[in-house]
Amino acid sequence: MKRILPNIYIEWEEEVKKDEKRLLELPLEDARRENYFFYITDGKKCIAMDKYSRGDDINLVKKDLEALMLLRQKNRLELGGFDTSDYRGNAIELCIRVLLDMDTTCVLKLRRRR
Repeated sequence: MKRILPNIYIEWEEEVKKDEKRLLELPLEDARRENYFFYITDGKKCIAMDKYSRGDDINLVKKDLEALMLLRQKNRLELGGFDTSDYRGNAIELCIRVLLDMDTTCVLKLRRRR
């Protein structure tokens, strides 16, 4: 399994924090908010998936993914609904929701088979 250096996670987390700060500074009607929502959710997804792939505690990873799904729902409410044109994002969200619904022991067995 390929190991990723921990400082990459720190860089991702710093970028997400910067984007969250910028988002808070923008007025609600600013069109750039959608871009920042995308950067934040994509960054958090990448952090969680990297933790999952390097073998971190599955319960902590699931907690991060649950927080990500709540954030996507919140963003959807602010931006006016479900974006049917975001095929990749919707497919990833579906996969994450399936992963969250799976029994943790099942996920661990699947990881061991690889």
